[in-house]
Amino acid sequence: LECFASPMNARYARFCSAHPATDAAFGSLGSFFQFKPTSGSFESNPPFDDATISKMVLHMESLLKGAKGPMSFAIIIPFLPDQVGWTRVQ
Repeated sequence: LECFASPMNARYARFCSAHPATDAAFGSLGSFFQFKPTSGSFESNPPFDDATISKMVLHMESLLKGAKGPMSFAIIIPFLPDQVGWTRVQ
């Protein structure tokens, strides 16, 4: 499942998006930050701003701590070593 997608770029039928009210008809499950899976593998290519990346990492850490089964995240972000979000991913 894609954590940050839209109907225009989603690869899979179900995805999380920033605009669930308009994207639900196209398969959006809502905002990633409201998404609460207990297992699974997820792909995350968030907007490349520090605040979003930091918030994403905090949410992922929370999900991993509460996981009931195997859980993994593939994270795609640029190399930004001076950003707080990048250091949180490491």
